[in-house]
Amino acid sequence: MCTKHHHGETRPAHSHGRSRRGLLLRGGALLAGLVPAVAAGRAVGWPSGGPGGVPEEVPAGLWTRPLTAGSPVSASYGIKGDWLAGYHTGVDFAVDTGTRVYSIGPGTIEIAGEYGDYGEAVLIRLDDGYFALYAHLSTIDVKRDRRVDGGERLGETGATGRVTGPHLHFEVRATRNYGSDVDPVEYLATRGVRMD
Repeated sequence: MCTKHHHGETRPAHSHGRSRRGLLLRGGALLAGLVPAVAAGRAVGWPSGGPGGVPEEVPAGLWTRPLTAGSPVSASYGIKGDWLAGYHTGVDFAVDTGTRVYSIGPGTIEIAGEYGDYGEAVLIRLDDGYFALYAHLSTIDVKRDRRVDGGERLGETGATGRVTGPHLHFEVRATRNYGSDVDPVEYLATRGVRMD
């Protein structure tokens, strides 16, 4: 679980114990697992075999999910707590260290390395002007200023930064800055990707 997400200040960890039950997102969507992305009316699936699998087919520029299907959610977007923003600014996926992480869409790497409380992280400036943040990684496979396509491997999950265990903290932001977060589930839904 994330203990807090902001670079400089120390904040107490928020207990997600009560929030784990019923992980309801804004709009009443229950985020239980992930389903294939859709591009040009055609589903693109992940092989069975769970986390760490490689996409069966990922056309360049595709919008897709950050992890393979079946990656359990441990904290949804918007849960109130002791974070600087007063709520959880992303979605946490409870996965083992070493689970592969993928770009959700085409863009350019802005950050690839240590990022304060986020630990080892990747921040992508997406081609539509938004930003995608992948935090607490154990390994990073991309470098700053590199172009990536949707579905391209970025690294592997871990437990770096301020965390209580291995997971992926995934955010979508309107700007590069903390506090400009948007609901990642709604954002991806408008691009044909369902995370339910």
